[in-house]
Amino acid sequence: MRNLFYVIALLLSCAMNASSQSFSRDYAVELSAVVNASTTQIQLSWPVLSAPTSNGFDVYRKLKSGKSWGSALANLSGGTGSYTDKTVKTGIAYEYKVVANYSNTVGSATTYFKAYGYILSGIEIPVTENRGRILLVVEDSVRALAMVQLNQLIMDMRCDGWLVHTIKVNRGDKVKSVKSAILTVYNQYKDLRSLFLIGRVPVPYSGFFNPDGHTDHIGAWPSDAFYGDMDGTWTDNLNMNPKYTGNPTRIINNSGDGKYDDDIIPSAIELEVGRIDFNDMHGFAGGKLTGDNLIKPYLQRDHDFRNKVFTAQERALVYDNFGPMGGEAFLASGVKSYAPMFGSANVKDLTTHPATMLDSLRKYSYLGVYGSGAGSYTSAAGISGSDSFKNSVPYKGVFNMYFGSYFGDWDNKDNFLRAPLASNGYALTNCWSGRPHWYFHHMALGETVGYSASLSQQDTDIYFRQFYGQAYGALRNNSFHGDPTLRLHSLYTPKKVTLKLTEQASPMNARVALTWNKAREKNLKGYIVYRTDDWSKVPVRLTTNAVTDTFWTDSLPLRGMNHYIVKAEVLTTSASGSYYNLSEGVTDSVKSIYGFSAVSEIPAISQTLWTIYPNPVSHGESIKTQFGDNSLTNSTLAIIDITGRVLRQVAIAGNTSAEISTSGLSAGVYFIQLQHQGTPTDTRKIIIR
Repeated sequence: MRNLFYVIALLLSCAMNASSQSFSRDYAVELSAVVNASTTQIQLSWPVLSAPTSNGFDVYRKLKSGKSWGSALANLSGGTGSYTDKTVKTGIAYEYKVVANYSNTVGSATTYFKAYGYILSGIEIPVTENRGRILLVVEDSVRALAMVQLNQLIMDMRCDGWLVHTIKVNRGDKVKSVKSAILTVYNQYKDLRSLFLIGRVPVPYSGFFNPDGHTDHIGAWPSDAFYGDMDGTWTDNLNMNPKYTGNPTRIINNSGDGKYDDDIIPSAIELEVGRIDFNDMHGFAGGKLTGDNLIKPYLQRDHDFRNKVFTAQERALVYDNFGPMGGEAFLASGVKSYAPMFGSANVKDLTTHPATMLDSLRKYSYLGVYGSGAGSYTSAAGISGSDSFKNSVPYKGVFNMYFGSYFGDWDNKDNFLRAPLASNGYALTNCWSGRPHWYFHHMALGETVGYSASLSQQDTDIYFRQFYGQAYGALRNNSFHGDPTLRLHSLYTPKKVTLKLTEQASPMNARVALTWNKAREKNLKGYIVYRTDDWSKVPVRLTTNAVTDTFWTDSLPLRGMNHYIVKAEVLTTSASGSYYNLSEGVTDSVKSIYGFSAVSEIPAISQTLWTIYPNPVSHGESIKTQFGDNSLTNSTLAIIDITGRVLRQVAIAGNTSAEISTSGLSAGVYFIQLQHQGTPTDTRKIIIR
């Protein structure tokens, strides 16, 4: 299998497409979906081609976490361009595959081929509040150079639901020692999900291959997947055939040299890996910056995109200079990702357009970009060279995919794959997509770019990856460039939260009043308030429902530090479906002297044993309480609101149980309080719905 790319003789430098249309796009079923919450239906649709001839479509469905497609859900006739799934439930994400069966007749010869499309769809998918843990691996020289931006990134990630850890490495460290440090964190936190390499973190190399088909490019390519594989076996035992020793010294692979052997990732990748590394990139960002200095503007751009300081149009630009390539159809990987994000009509193909791709990306903004062209380390024919990205005019493509010879092997001077991220403008991610195809359609329903990148790096079963063999979906060279925690749909963040603490010498008298400025979102559902006393912990959600006002009071702050986060919640609708989306959070902190202990949100003050049920309680229903003994005399049970106002009160008078009505109370969060001779002894939260 290792020799496959040698013998197919598809040298990308001489396979330019001169046709009037990019027929690579025929190999993509351009899926989009319209969801209906009232009828609980998902309607898939796709353009039906007039040529080639469609001989039918096969529709498959699985759950998002499913590992196989199973039998077809439907087999549709050739002229059909839609399918309605009536067997779905609100709040559940479903992934669909549509396979088109095409034939093309020229004279007396008929050829047959398949096209594929994928989409993750759902109706009102719930918010994702806790995204897991991420480890930032920061090269030491970057820490001092970009400390302000790194701290800002950490807070942005925390406000997006991540628990953040950092470790420091040096550019002279061995790859094995960096991996060992990552493993230490992973073994301590098995819920570690993502890995972000920042700066000149030592680069792993692996393989005896040349995915671009060039015999002068056979050897070990950069392979960040090594850092994401926590339990695979990566060997370093083999020597290259001497006839390839004319290749760049950097990729020559011999036994014991620290470069690994095989071409295919040996096991599932546990961590989603992204990297920003501008080593040996010269004169970018308007010709002013070099190397590590480019990291500061990248991280500032990352922050600005998350908080919608800048926006790009929800559309994609694609440009193909290869054509179908016997079925590889590189461009199809871009179209299959972008149609579910923006709809087929919003995927603009420049293949027949007189304007150059780079000119268009300087004039107009696009969230998605795909371009392919015969390459060198610093160029892609028909698109541009790396020097073009040094222009001071902003490049306005955010999530990028490019494909061509050589530049997928990215660890070299002024590398073309890294050039967009080093430029002025909007670029935040890039990958070498074509051998194999990458898939980012999950982002249209709220997933991170790292989630999609990880699947694209290792999958050999779920998606169509490579015309010459599915195993080549797991090539070790599949490095992803950019922040893996980024998401497609940014929201305006609430601004300037202000805290006012009032307290007396009792936890029940402590209050923190929060106010904030309105977020500028049109379809705003409201705001959610979170709190933590320690950023190493998952913040606690304080508001059961979204708050529609721009103020809220925490009646039970914690003793010590209280860090508050306020986020906007919006029902986001894309070309794939609808999901509840959260903005980045705005934060502020205050220290309380008399608040409750941090051991639990509302701790017991007395040792009285009592239970409350039901909780939540339906509107108008009575809350029942049961006590451990009948020694409670001169005691009362009260319902109070978040301001401390008593709304209901009943005497206990030595009984072992009591009931208190919620009749007339609105839905929301309240507290039920046990009082002895007028003094609170225990308080519990209740929810009326």
